[in-house]
Amino acid sequence: MYLIKILINDNYSYFWFMKKSAVISTLNEFPKEFVLEDFLEKLIVIEKIDEGLKDIKEGKTMSHESVKKMVNRWRK
Repeated sequence: MYLIKILINDNYSYFWFMKKSAVISTLNEFPKEFVLEDFLEKLIVIEKIDEGLKDIKEGKTMSHESVKKMVNRWRK
């Protein structure tokens, strides 16, 4: 899933894109009747996990110690 930001008439619009196969695969995990909000929430969780895995592969991570120091600075 990825997000595209488009400027339309001086306003930004955001559009989420996801592969159809990922949507269908997720949909097949649900029963015949379900709450749409639950389905959408699961798609968002899958997207966030995929985004995190991509960040790991690209080295876009922080050490635990760095995060602890950052949080401590916020608390001051």
